[in-house]
Amino acid sequence: MVFLTIDRAMRLCHVAHCARYAKSDSLCLIHAKLQKPRWTEKPAQTMSIEMLTHSNESSASSVSGSERRSKKNRWCSIADCEQLARIDGLCTRHNMQLSSKKRKCVIVSCNSYARTRGLCTRHGGGNVCRFHGCKTSAQSGGLCRLHGGGPRCKHPDCDQFSKAGGLCGFHAPV
Repeated sequence: MVFLTIDRAMRLCHVAHCARYAKSDSLCLIHAKLQKPRWTEKPAQTMSIEMLTHSNESSASSVSGSERRSKKNRWCSIADCEQLARIDGLCTRHNMQLSSKKRKCVIVSCNSYARTRGLCTRHGGGNVCRFHGCKTSAQSGGLCRLHGGGPRCKHPDCDQFSKAGGLCGFHAPV
C-alpha cells in the first residue's frame, strides 16, 4: 500500500489567495474548470428534459458511435444548457435527473428513490438489518448503524464511523 506524504497529498491551489486543495494541474477544481477551453460550436438540435423523458430509448441508440464522438455533439442536448455532454449526449446533471426519474419507487404516492425491486426502503426495497427484530435499512455488513453496520474510519485503531473521505470527524483533515 502506498501512502502519500502530507506535502504530496495536501498541496494548495496555485491561484493567489485561494485556500482550496489542488486537484488538477496544481489548481483546485474551480480554477481548473475556469481555465478549460470552451468550444464555441453547439449543436443546432436541442431537446427539453420532458422530450427526453417521454422519448423512446431507440432514438438514443440510432445515433452512430462516430456521430456521438464528433466535435459538434460535445454539448448537452438539453436546450439552454451550456455544459459539455458526458453520457449519451447529456451533461452529468441532466443525465442524473433522467436516471433518477427512472429510479422512483413504484408506489403511486411515493416520491422516494427505488432501491431494489422498484421499491424504496419504506415500501420493502433495499436490504434490512439482519439483527433479529430490526427493520432498519442495512448499511455495510448487513447491519444498520445501531447494530454495528456502516463504513468505519480508516485510521489505525479507530472504530468510529467514517464521515468524509473514509475518516471520522476526529481524523479528517480540517
